[in-house]
Amino acid sequence: MTLVLVEVERNTRTVTGHKVINGIIFESMKLHNLMKMIYRNIRFLFMIITFFIICSFTFQSGVDIIKPSNLILAQENQKNERSKPNAQTRDGYKVLLYFTDDKSSADNIKSKFDQQFNSKFLCTVEWYEPKFKVFAGSFLTRAEAVALLYKVRGIFPNAMIVKTKI
Repeated sequence: MTLVLVEVERNTRTVTGHKVINGIIFESMKLHNLMKMIYRNIRFLFMIITFFIICSFTFQSGVDIIKPSNLILAQENQKNERSKPNAQTRDGYKVLLYFTDDKSSADNIKSKFDQQFNSKFLCTVEWYEPKFKVFAGSFLTRAEAVALLYKVRGIFPNAMIVKTKI
């Protein structure tokens, strides 16, 4: 059986007994079905190839996978650090008065606080990369820190309470 394709003008759509698709007369429906199947397969292959390309770019990103033995060691170290009784530090609260890149301005804020409150509260300048932070007080409860915060808000309007080790 031979299949014959005949080119027809675009506006010709009616040919008796034959299928006309995009200006091509198909003398056999088998050819038409074969072309549909090829188109579907090409489309499916294109989708599969696109999926694999996207996945390959996704998996090539810099994701580090922690090996199970390293993960177990890291978890054990964290448990050991938490379980050690450390009498020197506790969870508590401090009032953060100011933070800056400049050590001299942090020292000026500390001296201003010491003058205003006559050294009733401990005031320290600490370096937390990349800033110098000026802390006041060292409290076990948040309520005590809030009391100091209300006193310093007039002088240091951006002061805030931070939870830290004391």
